[in-house]
Amino acid sequence: MNVFEQERSGVPFNNADSKEKVENLPSENDNAMPRINSLVKFILQEDISEEIVRKYAALGLEAGKTYLFMGEIIQMQGHCIVANDDGRVIWGFHTENFVELKGAEL
Repeated sequence: MNVFEQERSGVPFNNADSKEKVENLPSENDNAMPRINSLVKFILQEDISEEIVRKYAALGLEAGKTYLFMGEIIQMQGHCIVANDDGRVIWGFHTENFVELKGAEL
């Protein structure tokens, strides 16, 4: 049962699945999608222009800042929903720009 089916069914969530050992968490090189409700950092490609960096910042996305990863948008594969520490929800950005934090980074 996936998260959406579980939510509709009313079955309580079991967070035991998300309590993996820190050593098993994805790293920047894994290109793995972060787990739902995990803390992530926003990363930018090296060749990105300053203009794009300013546009991201205006939308509330800053490189190295921590966000809550809320999942991939079903109708927009490869794009996700995140929330910042003020509770602002930001959506439509590429999932590869978000890397799940490891224990030492938390």
